[in-house]
Amino acid sequence: MFGFLFRRRGKSVVASESLSPGSSSWHLDEEEARADEVGVYVGDILSELTIDARARRIVWFDGRALSIDQLIERLHARHTQYSPEELSEAVVEWLLMNGSPEDKDGHGLTQEEMDEFEDLVGAWIDDYEEQGSVSPEA
Repeated sequence: MFGFLFRRRGKSVVASESLSPGSSSWHLDEEEARADEVGVYVGDILSELTIDARARRIVWFDGRALSIDQLIERLHARHTQYSPEELSEAVVEWLLMNGSPEDKDGHGLTQEEMDEFEDLVGAWIDDYEEQGSVSPEA
């Protein structure tokens, strides 16, 4: 059966812009701009990693399989200006909204495989959020 190990290629694009009332230009308020900044940071990193949805692990650059909390610790260590809570929100959003991953041979998934992947990720995130897992800030 399909192993659900995915490696994403390319950069992430996070669109959280909205039109200001009475304006024809895009405008981000401070909170949206911050969420966008964190989301781009997380997306750029995650798009280069392997996601093992079945084992509920994200494989880091060094080959170590990490839980979401371990991933957040590493992301926070690289950029301490982002809180673990901000990083957690961005990681969860990226995992849930991650487009269609490629299989290990670089091919797209069948609809059945994509449905199973989405179910696995959804259950993983539900369990993560139920546990309230976010490392406390140091």
